[in-house]
Amino acid sequence: MNNNQNPDANLLKKIEIGNPLYNLGLFVLLEQYNNCKTDEELADFYHRFLNIIETGSKPSLVVRHIAYMMINYSTGKGESPLFVEMQEVIHEHNVNL
Repeated sequence: MNNNQNPDANLLKKIEIGNPLYNLGLFVLLEQYNNCKTDEELADFYHRFLNIIETGSKPSLVVRHIAYMMINYSTGKGESPLFVEMQEVIHEHNVNL
């Protein structure tokens, strides 16, 4: 670690302009997202967001993909939501054999 680097600095990026939660009309989630001030709060938000998607009766594929794209943006990782979906389908198939 660079000596000039603040160990308490946030490493996750937040979407400051054009948040897709607004465009999807998910205003409660948007408010929760905007209230996140630390990496821990943002990570907790993403866990709650994914939990909502996974436990919903029929999760919207658009919302699911948006969630993964937001996480990809925040972490700087480029894993495709389609790839994640493919992994889940393969896992589900293997479990049901």
